[in-house]
Amino acid sequence: MVQSKPWSESLLSCLFGQLADCLVPTERHYNLSHHDHLWRLEIWLYHPFAVWPWIPHILSRVTSKHFQAMCVMLLLRDDHMVDDLDGMLTRMEQDDVLERLDSILQEKRFSSTAVSRGICLGIDHDNNSWKSGDELFGIGSGLRERFYRWDEVVRRRMPHSHGRGILSTVHDTQERDIWMQDMDRSMQAKQKNAAEQDVHPRAEAQDEDPRDGAD
Repeated sequence: MVQSKPWSESLLSCLFGQLADCLVPTERHYNLSHHDHLWRLEIWLYHPFAVWPWIPHILSRVTSKHFQAMCVMLLLRDDHMVDDLDGMLTRMEQDDVLERLDSILQEKRFSSTAVSRGICLGIDHDNNSWKSGDELFGIGSGLRERFYRWDEVVRRRMPHSHGRGILSTVHDTQERDIWMQDMDRSMQAKQKNAAEQDVHPRAEAQDEDPRDGAD
């Protein structure tokens, strides 16, 4: 499912279900170059995360000058969360998806658009209930250790983006919602500043010196 909203709150969501392995991704499906006012991109992937390798390509086709943020959420199966997360962490260590994302985000077109913490990579469960990871799975040391490893892998494999302060990681729906609220506030502040500049444009020239022209 691909959905686009008006530019003032532009959000493109890509949601791939459990039959993702049956999908045949093509460049036509993931070409976002015609979304001129896209400012936030959200990608939701279900296990087995077949579209994961396509994420750098999807981002590479974003050309909107309004682009500020992107969130990639991996939805783990409730009854196989540890196995799914272990498998994904191993995959992230072995493939080059995060490195390609990091490289693309350093391109000139993204150098001044991605806001602080604007690139979010997160994990969640495929249960529709609104619960934090701690509430759903308990505060087990094993799970917590995997969350820490998720954060470490993302930051280590994306060193340039991490150094710029544009990376963020989340571990459940609540943390993702907080990230979304932060991005909304950032966008609203940017729109307000732009509106104020339109109303009160900065003078291009200084006032003339009254002594100019004097004998």
